[in-house]
Amino acid sequence: MLSEPSLAAGPTGRSAFVIGDPIEHSKSPDLHNAAFAAAGLPHVYGRIRAGVDEVGEVIAEMRRQRWLGLSVTMPDKEAVIAHLDRLTPSAELLGAVNCVMWDGDDLVGDNTDGAGLVWAIRDHLGVDVRTDIGVVGDYPQGQPRYQLDPAAATPVENLGAIPAPGMSLN
Repeated sequence: MLSEPSLAAGPTGRSAFVIGDPIEHSKSPDLHNAAFAAAGLPHVYGRIRAGVDEVGEVIAEMRRQRWLGLSVTMPDKEAVIAHLDRLTPSAELLGAVNCVMWDGDDLVGDNTDGAGLVWAIRDHLGVDVRTDIGVVGDYPQGQPRYQLDPAAATPVENLGAIPAPGMSLN
């Protein structure tokens, strides 16, 4: 496990981290630290390289030091679930966690990936995901693993394999 040992929040601040492997390329510390500074908050945000078999150790340290929060990226999004007290409905539905936060003394896993994807498609592409999106892929037993919005989702109709323009299925 690789962390940033010089990262210290100071007497009134708290630490937060992003975990994954690899993690050195993550821009999350730059973004979060700039936001903390702009808001006048004494918190710091760093990165920890942790593989799936190190996630439990990271969560134990989060509990010991009562970190402010944790962002989770690949490959740890599924492995972290076993170490949390509970999940939000979104994280349960997706079977993956990208945010860990406190609710009292409980660590709660959430997943904002689906909502972020829906927002980006709607606001940047002008596409209504409830009516204008087709799902492409090969799903076990014909069932998709992920849904964008369970309230807006409609049953997926298996139309069979339809090649994209200019592509062949052979």
